[in-house]
Amino acid sequence: MFLIKKCFTNSSDKKTVIGNKKIFFGWQMEADRKNVVQKAYEIKLFGSKNELIWKTGKVQSSQSINVYYNGPTLESRNEYYWKITAWNNYDEAAKSDLINFEIGINSEDWKAKWIEADMKIKSKKEDFNFEKVFSYHPNPNEIENIPLDPPIIFLKQFSIKNKKIKKARIYATAHGVYEAELNGKKVGNEYLAPGFTTYPKLQYYQTYDITNQIKKSKNEIKITVADGWYKSRIGLAGIGHQFGDNVSLLAQIEIEYTDGEKQIVGTDSSFKAAIGQIEYSDLFIGEKQNHMEKVIKHFEVIEKDYGYKQLKVDLAEPIKCIETIKAVNIITTPKGEKVIDFGRNIAGIVEIKVKGSEGDVVQLQHTEELDLEGNFFVNTMGQNKFQTTTYVLKGSEEEVFMPKFTYQGFRYVKVIGYSDELKKENFVAHVLSTDCKRTGYVETSNQKINKLIENIYNSQESNFVSVPTDCPQREKGGWTGDAQIYTPTAIFNMKIDNFMRRWLENMRADQYENGQIPGLIPWIESDNMLSSGFGNISTAGWADACIIIPWHLYIQYEDINFLKDNYEMMKKWLIYVEKRCASNITEESKEYENYVWDMDFHYGDWMTPSCVKEDGSLEPMISAQLTKNQVATMYFAYSSELLSNIAHILNREEDKIYYAGLSKKVKYAFNEAYVDDEGKILNDLQGLYVLAAHLKMGSDEVNKKFIDRLKFKIKENNNKLDTGFLGTPILLDVLTNYGEKDLAYKLLLQEECPSWLYMVKQGATTIWECWDAIKPDGNRSMISYNHYSLGSVQDYIVRKIGGLVKCPEESSKFIIEPALESPFEYCSLSYESPYGNIEVRWDLRACRNEVNIVVPIGVTVILRIVNQEDREFGSGVYKMNYIIDPFSEKYSSRA
Repeated sequence: MFLIKKCFTNSSDKKTVIGNKKIFFGWQMEADRKNVVQKAYEIKLFGSKNELIWKTGKVQSSQSINVYYNGPTLESRNEYYWKITAWNNYDEAAKSDLINFEIGINSEDWKAKWIEADMKIKSKKEDFNFEKVFSYHPNPNEIENIPLDPPIIFLKQFSIKNKKIKKARIYATAHGVYEAELNGKKVGNEYLAPGFTTYPKLQYYQTYDITNQIKKSKNEIKITVADGWYKSRIGLAGIGHQFGDNVSLLAQIEIEYTDGEKQIVGTDSSFKAAIGQIEYSDLFIGEKQNHMEKVIKHFEVIEKDYGYKQLKVDLAEPIKCIETIKAVNIITTPKGEKVIDFGRNIAGIVEIKVKGSEGDVVQLQHTEELDLEGNFFVNTMGQNKFQTTTYVLKGSEEEVFMPKFTYQGFRYVKVIGYSDELKKENFVAHVLSTDCKRTGYVETSNQKINKLIENIYNSQESNFVSVPTDCPQREKGGWTGDAQIYTPTAIFNMKIDNFMRRWLENMRADQYENGQIPGLIPWIESDNMLSSGFGNISTAGWADACIIIPWHLYIQYEDINFLKDNYEMMKKWLIYVEKRCASNITEESKEYENYVWDMDFHYGDWMTPSCVKEDGSLEPMISAQLTKNQVATMYFAYSSELLSNIAHILNREEDKIYYAGLSKKVKYAFNEAYVDDEGKILNDLQGLYVLAAHLKMGSDEVNKKFIDRLKFKIKENNNKLDTGFLGTPILLDVLTNYGEKDLAYKLLLQEECPSWLYMVKQGATTIWECWDAIKPDGNRSMISYNHYSLGSVQDYIVRKIGGLVKCPEESSKFIIEPALESPFEYCSLSYESPYGNIEVRWDLRACRNEVNIVVPIGVTVILRIVNQEDREFGSGVYKMNYIIDPFSEKYSSRA
């Protein structure tokens, strides 16, 4: 048996709508024998009339992913089909079914007009006030004093011809977020389209198949547009109107009949605008729905010229409801509050069933934690962070409500204004996340570590909402540093290649002309104001995401376009850094000072646990001041070295030589500026030694001194870590790689604060922003309880415990090196690579001493067992036993 298991068009295994610039194909294969290798393939591409458009011919190659199309330009809005035939080393052939995809609408093919409602707005852009950014507003009654605008319903009736329809589509986007209805039924199943993007430089449109929804008579299209990221009070500052004052819509319905005729219905001034039951909807404040009967207000529509050049087909998965969760408990707090507990922290919305009188008002206020006494505790500071939905009842019958254009980060929901008995079955949470397929699972013999892994996934799920956010309540911002350190873990957990392509496209759009990369992507005006208070908008370790993230994506997904597409952005960033370092030079400066980055603010090893105020509370700005210059210089060296490697892969030899040399100069400068003869780094913090050893900032002798000092600092701290944002993700790797894996295991399994398992012991269901969000005495901090960054430790668990490592030097090759000499007795993991599922399972319980692996076609695995020679495996299922020699303590295999 030899078959094509799954096919991908532009990395999607579903019918997809794509642009016509870069088209690529891939496939996974399956066989019932071992060591199967693809020897050749042939792709054929057909048009909608089954005409052959392009074929590769029989290509002698094992390549089965990222095969790029190089035929004639495919036409806008047309459907195409392709199929693959593959031949293997046993002279067997496998053929796929036809795979369907569609080309989106080109900018010149838009006939629709941008439209807005001709009405006055109440909301206004708040002034930037630093004190308000960190103010505290736990009372949702304050919302009534905020001028807010309702979502706008754009609607039109239209008729189509009485003949057979071949296909019908809606192409739509908005300034704001939208939901379309055709003939009273929702179009599609996504939420918050078109997502968070860099208006007006870049905007995505969505394509909906309405062939089975359109009627051969009169139809009504109704599209509601709410504030969304365009106009809501977004970001840490909570200031609205970041991209504009008025929501607007662009939508084009296209009907193609079987006789070839086409009909277009596009948004224009013939549409009407109305206000419905939603009185306001804001991503941070919340949503209010009034279901009492009232006269619907209508407005004229005006056409606007916002252009089409910025529009692109949405290349990432949409935001969807990926799970529903029932309430697990109803709590009456010591203060008498009625609180619904959903059992875990999520990003999403709540559906409720209530019954009451006309005009009754029910509110749901969302939060992540209860306080020490068990009372409702609003853990989010800042203006406009209310996270409250409000419903005005129609009355008499049981009513079901759910918000449409907002989402919250929460575990607990306080019910306000409802006098009847609360029943668990009347409350359901809908988990919202970008619909990235789960690709990785890992389980160990340690149940606390398993809970940690579960929490890490929960946080990723909560924060992959259109962009990789830091948290789903306070900021919902695309922080570059968080994404940079977490990307390896994210890749294992989910298929994120298209999700990150989209985000990196926004990053390129937001890069400054001088090369700076903002700390958040998309970049908004209020974040710029906050950063300007620090003196610069780029910070080392965060902005370096423009180089580090494409590198990780390239290694794992093996698509060289992750490097090609972002190369100019990477280079532009390092040109800026190099110029910036040299800008502080005087005649008295030494030569090495040209390569020390010591004149700007950086977050450094942010949130180092020992950097506290006099009262013992964490003060991140102290760790920033103590580590910023050292960290910035180290990342300058690292990114230069990485760009040299990338230049080599892209055959840019001049750049390769230049940046390799630059990295060496920066490393020399680092040692001159910050390292003494004993290997002590200025300010002597754990995270500095972790970074310096990991990035090999010194000679072998000096790097060993870094490790010795790190070991001393850890033991001095009672075998507890004291690393911050950038040091923590690589701490255990550094110790393991320098022969201190037992110390690494102690830190991983440590249960006192600060540690990963401390969170687990405290009942966490997601990863916290800082180690002591819940203090040892039980008091809660005003901080996020859903931040994935500290969850980057899962990458270590996958690679150094489970043992699965992608080989960076060779495509399609993995190394499996199970941690048979660790505190763990068992580990099982599976990862769906682009080639198919790779599985590793090792078990030392009850003297089993088993190592089992599954290798998909297209992948070669090197199995590395301690004290044994490496063994190479091709595709297949392999089961092996290992016997320990009690005299030599070496493993011997018995396959």
